[in-house]
Amino acid sequence: MYPSAALSGPRLLIALLFALAPGIASAGGAFLAKGGVVRLADDTQSLDAAQMRTFDETSQSTMGLSIEARKRSGVTFGAEFLTFRHDFTPPFADPGEGRVWVLQFIGKKYFFDQGPVHPFIGAGLGPARVRYSYNNAGTKYSDDDIVLTLNATVGLELRFDNLSFMLEARNMYFDTESGKYDPSGVAVLAGFGFNW
Repeated sequence: MYPSAALSGPRLLIALLFALAPGIASAGGAFLAKGGVVRLADDTQSLDAAQMRTFDETSQSTMGLSIEARKRSGVTFGAEFLTFRHDFTPPFADPGEGRVWVLQFIGKKYFFDQGPVHPFIGAGLGPARVRYSYNNAGTKYSDDDIVLTLNATVGLELRFDNLSFMLEARNMYFDTESGKYDPSGVAVLAGFGFNW
């Protein structure tokens, strides 16, 4: 059995916070909360050999938390927890959902040391829990996998004293097997937080 991802993701992020705390305190840093949408690269997928499933193109309940340690050069490293879901309607069955929990190690390069506008590029790598479930004639069907995920990101952060506002576009790849739910796609995320 897998641990509850709703509990284990934030716990892992908090543990990473304490592990990174000395490095973050000695440099600059940021803590950001974000939300947005993830658009699937393929919204028609075969989850088993029998039937195709049509997923909602855009995600629901897309939320994330990230912590970054920032160097004066604009290079950052940190960790991020992101979760989202896509609903789908199987033929001859009740509606179902594909749900994703991601914990990534992230790296970014911010540009323009002065002023409030800081464009950035970045990448991330880490494990993800990918799960789908649905009911058919009173029987519940589900599948869980732990897979590797990668992302490439471009974005913009606005800094006003210790407040940060960000907008980013992200291409995400999940290394899933054939016949499994594949949440790979493009995300647009906006958020706010604190920097120091």
